[in-house]
Amino acid sequence: MVSKHDDAVDFDKLEKELTVALDQEQRYWTENDAKFRAVDQKVATYDEFREIVLASHLKPLDKEDKMPTTGFRQPWNTMADGSAAAGPSRQSQDISLGVSKLPSNGHEFALSWRRFNNNGSDKYRYLLDIGAQHIGDVFKSEISFGLLGDILLVLQQHMCPEDITQVTDILSSLSRAGRFGLSVQFLSAAEKETGVKLFNQVQDGLQSLHTEAGQNDALDKFDKLKKVYDI
Repeated sequence: MVSKHDDAVDFDKLEKELTVALDQEQRYWTENDAKFRAVDQKVATYDEFREIVLASHLKPLDKEDKMPTTGFRQPWNTMADGSAAAGPSRQSQDISLGVSKLPSNGHEFALSWRRFNNNGSDKYRYLLDIGAQHIGDVFKSEISFGLLGDILLVLQQHMCPEDITQVTDILSSLSRAGRFGLSVQFLSAAEKETGVKLFNQVQDGLQSLHTEAGQNDALDKFDKLKKVYDI
């Protein structure tokens, strides 16, 4: 017999999950606003742009606020002492890759994307599950700060030969996003290098995939796509 406790709702857990979701949403919009302010200010370098966005959620200390002088130890790299390593892996195990509800915009995509933490293979499968056509609809307005570089990295590290066509279609759909040129402009040097590696992999795959009759047309389209990505 099933006890009443089995059907009980864990309100504490729900409250914590809601708080995390609200914090993520607030940070998303704060960083997005900072991105446009940085563009309006015409910052000279990518590093300046990045610093403005990453610092957008910080608030100045009040006069009454003081940092503790004793008993406080902030590690330089939290990953090095393992303090942040245990949490994300447990969370990623609870994620189902079946996309029951497709994201309707970039904000919903970003929230789902963050849930995968550092699990690149899950992120890759998520992109393929959504599909190129719907990704184009999701990012019709724009791609939020930092997301394009992350997507390029995931595709570059996890692309399979049999997925060449799907990956090419995803890259093409992303290129039609609003303000895409601006997103490309603010890719870091490392992200641009990742893009070059990815496009080289895709080009090699296309050359071996297409028959000689249709190869020129496919490669011509791909060359045009490379120019859009400034590669």
